[in-house]
Amino acid sequence: MSLIRLLGISLGLAMLSSWMLGCDAGPGTVSNPNLNVGASGYNGPPARTADIRSFDINFWTFLKEDNRCGRCHAVGQSPAFVDRADVNYAYSQAVPYVDLQNPATSAIVAKVAGGHQCWLGSVNAATCADNIEQMIINWATDSNVTSARLIQLTAPAIKEPGEAKSFPATATTPGSNGSSFADTVHPILTANCSACHRETATPLPIAPFFANADSNSAYESAKAKMNIDTPANSRFVVRLLQESHNCWTASCSNDAASMQAAITQFADGILPTPVDPNLRTSKALNMTDDGIIAAGGSRHESNLVAIWEFKSGDPSQFAFDTSGIDPAVDLRLTGSVTWLGGYGLNFSGGRAQADTT
Repeated sequence: MSLIRLLGISLGLAMLSSWMLGCDAGPGTVSNPNLNVGASGYNGPPARTADIRSFDINFWTFLKEDNRCGRCHAVGQSPAFVDRADVNYAYSQAVPYVDLQNPATSAIVAKVAGGHQCWLGSVNAATCADNIEQMIINWATDSNVTSARLIQLTAPAIKEPGEAKSFPATATTPGSNGSSFADTVHPILTANCSACHRETATPLPIAPFFANADSNSAYESAKAKMNIDTPANSRFVVRLLQESHNCWTASCSNDAASMQAAITQFADGILPTPVDPNLRTSKALNMTDDGIIAAGGSRHESNLVAIWEFKSGDPSQFAFDTSGIDPAVDLRLTGSVTWLGGYGLNFSGGRAQADTT
């Protein structure tokens, strides 16, 4: 090879090096969040059997941490079912307390459901128990043990239809205490909501028009926003208290209390209407309070990422992920979302949202 060719190669390499160095000024890399919750740092003997390996992956890995069961049951507290030194020993300690055929009846599930050291707080003991139950189901599924959740229907108590309150005929019809809509709720609405919820509002009237100057017209629009059986659940009250919607003072809670007091005064004067004894009445269920609870079901539960059973209930702000898989994809409830008695959520403009990480 001639000297000229060698010099040409050297010059080309130098130019390439210079070009590559020139690219270093670009944006740096950003590491993805570390979502590895496996048995990092474990130096003990490997799982001896496939079942122990399934126990390792689906149960031991998630419960061995100090913020779960590891603070006690990995360091001397019997049973040592999350012993960190030997997953095989931990397995032997866990087996007496689980039922792979029917995970819901496992002793460890019952213990946590009873309030024992729930990592989400004692008020969420049932959620922690559901998580552990699902971990056992995942363990059993990977170990080829038949373990489907059985349908367990919980029937509500039979309720005879009783007396119920009905809205008075007009806004000015006085109740038994002399109070009417016109002299209790209507003044608050016209004083604080008429800038929007009035047919003559400017520049843009907003329906419903429950703040009309005419009390009867306002009454027809306001009925749907008042709960005369439970005034605290009235939409007027919830809108102020939970959503801070156009509060008229610096304290939305005080405004909500004033609204609730007015609705209560109005409702207290309404006497319940008795049921006509000659009618054949229905004992149909109310979805909000009397939904039939179906616990589980023979659903496909292998390789779960997340599962929501919507059991938390009022006043929880979360629909917890009970898949037993970390990180949990818990849903935070915001806005107008209410819990249903048969395990569910009712959305009226609100949302359920998880952290993207």
